Amino acid sequence: MSSSGYVAVPRCSVIFDGTNYAEFVGFMRIHMRGLLLWGVLSDEVPCPPCPVAPVAPIPPVLPVLAVDASQADRDAAKALDDAAVDAYDQQVSAYSDALSVYRDDLSAYTQWCNDDARATAVLTASVLPQFASEFMGLGTVAAMWSSLCQRYQPSGDALYLSVVRQEHTLQQGDSSVDEFYSQCSAIWHQLDSLRTVVCGTCRCCQTTRSDLEFQRVHEFLSRLRSEFEPRCAHLLACGRVPISEVLAELRAKETRLRSAGLLVVPSVLAARAPVSYARLTAPPLLPTPLEGGSPCLY
Repeated sequence: MSSSGYVAVPRCSVIFDGTNYAEFVGFMRIHMRGLLLWGVLSDEVPCPPCPVAPVAPIPPVLPVLAVDASQADRDAAKALDDAAVDAYDQQVSAYSDALSVYRDDLSAYTQWCNDDARATAVLTASVLPQFASEFMGLGTVAAMWSSLCQRYQPSGDALYLSVVRQEHTLQQGDSSVDEFYSQCSAIWHQLDSLRTVVCGTCRCCQTTRSDLEFQRVHEFLSRLRSEFEPRCAHLLACGRVPISEVLAELRAKETRLRSAGLLVVPSVLAARAPVSYARLTAPPLLPTPLEGGSPCLY
């Protein structure tokens, strides 16, 4: 908190823009857990009931006897007074216990309200204003988060196709070989998590996986910048080269180009026509027949 009393809102490092739901949710979960606010946001920690303050007991009003009251009347009145005082003492004790519980409940309720307010501030600061305006009228941050998820969370098929589109638009651009491979690898891992689960142990599944990895190596090579084209053509001509060897070859090429001052950086060049990778077209991936085996029925 600054000297002026202003409290900075630690917004998420990834801002929701309407198209990056999956990435935003992952970063938001980590961010809110770090702030100890994920339970309030996700409704895992629901709002506790608003406590009701206990009512203080009313002291008893003791009767006043006449001056000429008999001793029997005085004894009876004293017995009633003692009983009323004892009952009042018990009520005071119960009130004291109830007041202690009320204070604890009020503290928990106040803390939850404060956490909800903080989480609301973080959430609204972590999305673009036009999306925040869609849920700001809701009562709790959990309701806001649920509304955002229901509106923008894609279905399984839609999410899969969205990731496929991201994969198809990948280009190396200004990235180094390792940086670009990390981008591709992240997309591939996400695609793998969205695909139908298979056994992965039979020869049919292993062959399919090998074909997929070969295809991904080709796609990775075809999206590199033009200065890598001769090396990419050589690697593809060698057949199924492991990705570790591909990366080693490309790193060496990148180092040589950088040392010679020949490494092209697109951001400092004028616009140029897209590079044609027609020569890098991979051969079609044909299913491999199994010797003496039957197709995978998993």
